[in-house]
Amino acid sequence: MENNDFDIFELFKILVKQKVKLFAFFLLFFALLFAYQFTLPAKYSVNFIASSTVLQQNEILLKVTQIKNLLDNNAKEKLANVLDISLVQAESIDFVEVVPVKNSAELVDIKMATSDIELPTVFEKKLKDFIAKDSELWTRRELKKEQLEYALGKLNQELDSLKVVQQVSGVYIAAQEQNLIDLIDKKIKIETDITFFNLFNVYKGYEIIKHKTSLLMQVISSALFAFALAIVLILAMHFYQVLKNKIEA
Repeated sequence: MENNDFDIFELFKILVKQKVKLFAFFLLFFALLFAYQFTLPAKYSVNFIASSTVLQQNEILLKVTQIKNLLDNNAKEKLANVLDISLVQAESIDFVEVVPVKNSAELVDIKMATSDIELPTVFEKKLKDFIAKDSELWTRRELKKEQLEYALGKLNQELDSLKVVQQVSGVYIAAQEQNLIDLIDKKIKIETDITFFNLFNVYKGYEIIKHKTSLLMQVISSALFAFALAIVLILAMHFYQVLKNKIEA
């Protein structure tokens, strides 16, 4: 009765018997894989924090996720069109990630990796332009700016009125002190919003990082993959010979 049980020791014996070929194939594959790694393009990534004076955090997440979905669905031509980049640049993007910043109701963390050396330098602007293309959001931008300017004008009037009351009737200073502080805090916040007003604002710290695998890791990864390929090839050759002998018999 023929025994068809898998025997790992038999496979080990085959490899030992073919050790010269195994070593030769290993050296061949190692040389090819090691050389191949130097032909691979360098990888670049950007990681930055962004917010909006107009959009809420979830709305920013939604807009950037639209870009991510195009990439995940391999819609490279559409991705190139919406970001106004070349098809080659769109195909060079490895991933786009966007997540809310912890303990913040406004900030989002955006990451992008690519093999194109130029794209990281303009990615921030391309995202801004993509969001600004939405006519509805642009209308909201203009309305929001008018609201901020109007609110600042009203606060200035209240502050001027409060100062007049304090000058005329000093007895009200203590009673109005907290109101004065609240109004000043509101004014500072609105002035800050106007100063940094933008549909999509990227904070300082926008940095382009070039990723390069160390020589040691290149050697180790090439050696491991080459050894695995050599084993597979030796076993494939052996089983082909066995099958051929059975057919001829």
